[in-house]
This record gives sequence, structure tokens and C-alpha cells, in this order.
Amino acid sequence: MYIYGAWAVSSLDEDGLNYGIVEIPAFDGAGKDSVSILSSSGVSISKDSQNKEAAWEFIKYWTGEELNIERIGYELPVLKTVIESENVLDNPKNAPFYTMLEHSSGYTPTSFIVENWSELSEELELSLERMFNPNSLEEPESVLDETVSNYN
Repeated sequence: MYIYGAWAVSSLDEDGLNYGIVEIPAFDGAGKDSVSILSSSGVSISKDSQNKEAAWEFIKYWTGEELNIERIGYELPVLKTVIESENVLDNPKNAPFYTMLEHSSGYTPTSFIVENWSELSEELELSLERMFNPNSLEEPESVLDETVSNYN
């Protein structure tokens, strides 16, 4: 099992893998569903843009029904009309992502609330590699203590 996103579905299908997609499990006895950050993309117009009208036209095109439908398979549609018209929730490879989105409502991604999240995230990745890489298998307690001390 690994945690990944909807963008991988098409490539997993192309590779002919036999797989399933489920919600992230919650800890036994947690009394609540698990939550996850679902990656999202955004578009915006700079206040200093010389082409605000053209940028607005692009945003309307990019976020419209036609391109929401076109991106199905590597991006989840965000328009409810497209989700319904394309029967997105009937596909067992899509539905768990929307359930996780509902479970995660109201939670703020760590990257928005932790200063220097990018650097800390990279440090955590390296720490996990040190602990789980068969070539190193360092003691988790000492690795995590070191990681925490670097950010205090």
C-alpha cells in the first residue's frame, strides 16, 4: 500500500497493473475518519499583469467544463456538473478521492501553517530514508531527535 494521488491512475492502467484504490485507513479506535491533503492546483492573475482580460479568459477556459472533462484520468474534475455528467463517482478508482476530500474538509495543509515547510519536508524525507533504507537502517529515535533539534 502506498499513498498517492489521482494523477497516477492513468499510468497505472497503462502499465496493466492489478490494483485498487481505497480511502486512507484510520487508526483503530480513533473515533474519526482519516484525513489527507489532496494536492490541488490553482490559477490566478497577478495584480501587475498587463493582460488581465486575456488571463481571465484563459482561467475561464481552463476551469470550464470542456477542460474538466479533458483532464479526467490524470486530474479529478472539480465542477459538480462534470462529476455528475461523466459519472465520475461511479468509477471505483475515483470515488475514494472524493470521500477523502469530504473527510479532510476543514483541515489546513501543513505547508500553509508551518514556517519553512519546504525545507522541513525535505529533511523529513531524508530522515525517513535513513531509517528505512536497507543500506542504512538507522535507529528511528536518534534520527528523529536529530531532525527535531535541527528545527528548534
